[in-house]
Amino acid sequence: AEGGPGKKRLRMARTPGLARCQVPGCEADISELKGYHRRHRVCLRCANAVAVVLGGENKRYCQQCGKFHVLSDFDEGKRSCRRKLERHNNRRRRKPVDSRGAVDKEPQGDLHVEDVSSDGEA
Repeated sequence: AEGGPGKKRLRMARTPGLARCQVPGCEADISELKGYHRRHRVCLRCANAVAVVLGGENKRYCQQCGKFHVLSDFDEGKRSCRRKLERHNNRRRRKPVDSRGAVDKEPQGDLHVEDVSSDGEA
């Protein structure tokens, strides 16, 4: 149990001055990239690749999770995994329900504005 955290500390201790992509064999220097790519330790080439070999499996980088997933977690050429896309779409679908309520109120408001305008003109 103590060996695991110790190894992690050593790994982290080696990397502060040298930021490299996490994909084995890539070794791209990401120190000049924006914070997102440094934080997730992925270069632009690997982040945008259709697939990279990671842990012996073909995987793709998910822009929403910031992690690599097996290709079966994605629809066609999408850059976000199905699970995150579903959550995003569910949130988006909930909002129109609220805005429909607001839209229902707006025509009533428009009618009142027209009535007031008519009263103002008369």
